[in-house]
Amino acid sequence: MKLALTSVLLATILLGYSPAQDEQSPMYLGSAFVAGGFLKAGQFKDLSPAMQEGYAIGLLNGLFVSTFLGANEDGLKALSVCIKEMDPGQIAEIISKYVREHPEAWHQD
Repeated sequence: MKLALTSVLLATILLGYSPAQDEQSPMYLGSAFVAGGFLKAGQFKDLSPAMQEGYAIGLLNGLFVSTFLGANEDGLKALSVCIKEMDPGQIAEIISKYVREHPEAWHQD
């Protein structure tokens, strides 16, 4: 259950909905500015395992400090509990598995 929840949460964040815009256009979610992602999902799958782990670590670090900017603390507490026993390789593989299984989203940030 924890693995499934983590997979869905991380994949949703990584492959989040991105409306049709040019690559330099920001998205606006409510009143929050969200720039386009650093990588497209298809590019993530082509990274080396070490780079995927580094990306996963950076993603999680960014999520956990996002509470300073008003992110939902309850959701991040739940994520923290869920991944407490996982190492970066596991988390990177969860993201990678989701990306591999959803080629229709490879063009998305």
